[in-house]
Amino acid sequence: MNEAQFLELLTGLAKIVKPMHRNTVTVPDMDVEFKEIDIDSLDTLMLVIYTCELHGIDEETGKECNPKTARELWDFIQTHKTKDVTDVAAALEECK
Repeated sequence: MNEAQFLELLTGLAKIVKPMHRNTVTVPDMDVEFKEIDIDSLDTLMLVIYTCELHGIDEETGKECNPKTARELWDFIQTHKTKDVTDVAAALEECK
């Protein structure tokens, strides 16, 4: 998975974790702070849970992650992942 695919994954996950009336969030780049794009702390927690699960990161390790940006989450995932996501659409379907 490259950074562009990761942004696509996060945007899709944000649409899953946000309430239906507020699920139009787009993660435009790796360095924008989540709070600037209406992703609050609960949304961030859910993004971390989903991305850790998709990348085979155990729950205890995932609890150490408190990202402010997509890049921080990407770096954490790259450090701790035990499997790769190769198909963004399939990964998003798995999370629904």
